Amino acid sequence: DIARLTFIALRNEKVNGKLLTFAGPRAWTTQEVITLCERLAGQDANVTTVPVSVLRLTRQLTRFFEWTNDVADRLAFSEGVEHVDD
Repeated sequence: DIARLTFIALRNEKVNGKLLTFAGPRAWTTQEVITLCERLAGQDANVTTVPVSVLRLTRQLTRFFEWTNDVADRLAFSEGVEHVDD
């Protein structure tokens, strides 16, 4: 649904330059999302838990090199992850 709404918004000039918030009536925990995906896929997910400190260290290391800046940018989400399911 989010992909469809994003595509429609990108093609609509009336929303060009406007802030759009895509949110539902409640926030889902990580475990709820995993459980839903498992149910819809009909199989168990292979979940690996990585400590936030490891993600932060990896991000810091990848920021040293220009060719790994994309990796560092993608790991930026780790700055807020530790507060999601504590």
